Amino acid sequence: MELKYELRKTFLRRYVIALIVTLLLINAGIIIYGYYHGSGWLSDGITRPSVSSEEWKYYSALMDKTKGRMTAGKASYIMRLYSNSEHSGYKYAILSTCFYKPYKYMASYAGKNQKIVDRASEDRYIKSHYVGRQLDTFFDTIGWKKLFSYDYSDIFIIAMLLLTIIPCIKIEEKSGMRDILLSSSGRFRSYFLEKNLMAVCVSVILVATFSIENFLVYSLTYGLKYMRCPVYSIEDYKYCPLDVSLIGFYLITVALRILGFISFSQILVFLCRRIKNVYSLLISALAMVVIFIYMRGFWNCIDQRYNAFVVASPFSGLVAVDIFKALKGIYVGEYYIPLTSMYLIVQIVIMVSMGLCDSIPGLLAYFGERKCSQKNRRSFL
Repeated sequence: MELKYELRKTFLRRYVIALIVTLLLINAGIIIYGYYHGSGWLSDGITRPSVSSEEWKYYSALMDKTKGRMTAGKASYIMRLYSNSEHSGYKYAILSTCFYKPYKYMASYAGKNQKIVDRASEDRYIKSHYVGRQLDTFFDTIGWKKLFSYDYSDIFIIAMLLLTIIPCIKIEEKSGMRDILLSSSGRFRSYFLEKNLMAVCVSVILVATFSIENFLVYSLTYGLKYMRCPVYSIEDYKYCPLDVSLIGFYLITVALRILGFISFSQILVFLCRRIKNVYSLLISALAMVVIFIYMRGFWNCIDQRYNAFVVASPFSGLVAVDIFKALKGIYVGEYYIPLTSMYLIVQIVIMVSMGLCDSIPGLLAYFGERKCSQKNRRSFL
């Protein structure tokens, strides 16, 4: 197999290298801009550039005294400050938003979670996934919340997939290189598979590159500490069915992003083989992107019948961070199947189906043409 040459043809083009570097710089710039400007004072927490030196000094002093392992002394200290505050001014705003409410959530999480488990004592899934949870570490979670919700890089990855896979396939077809490669000895066995594997590798490389950059830039700006703490340390994920660490949760969401983009790339290869006109192909691909984005929007729908649209859209993996904020799925008899598990199964089926639709008809067609050419050669001789 000549997969490495397929990847070289895909990435070692001047416009591709320039585009990747440009998008990586823009991606980093968006994160840094959000760090310095944010979405409003105390909307999700505070960052050093978003407040005055006096406000930051007050915040830092409190955080140094309260972060780390939660104790009764720290809890009473925060409660005393909150009770004695004037309920106005920046000190009260910082104390209430960044300390009192988060500390109260973390301190009371174990008891509230146990009540949920007790009410659902007959549900085996809830009992096995939620029992025994507790939080014992207090820290600033704004960096992790921002990292999980950041999705601009997904737009850049979609653009890169369109601008790498389509030219790679269409240039060979237009120049006649595809026919030459198929007529080469032994290449007909691997040509179709190589294109599908090329799309898979491109998807993995792009998602991994942008995900690593996102993590590094957020670490340098917000400071991603306490990565071994449970994901439900963030209040938005208090009902998350995954009992994993913050870094583990991020890796899971990256894996689901990779799965979604691989599935999308296989569908894109499928379209490339069947739509000859490049402009029609681009319009179809963009329409497909819009449809998939629209379909994934049903993840928050109460009516479970719309789950079919969610699991069928490759881009639902890109909103896994939102899907994991609650327990979403369906019951099949006594067994509970999470929405993400259904998504995983459906996307694997789509990937395999697209690969078979691409490879088998092409190989059969080539064998047919080869058989006919050998027959004509014998009749000529």
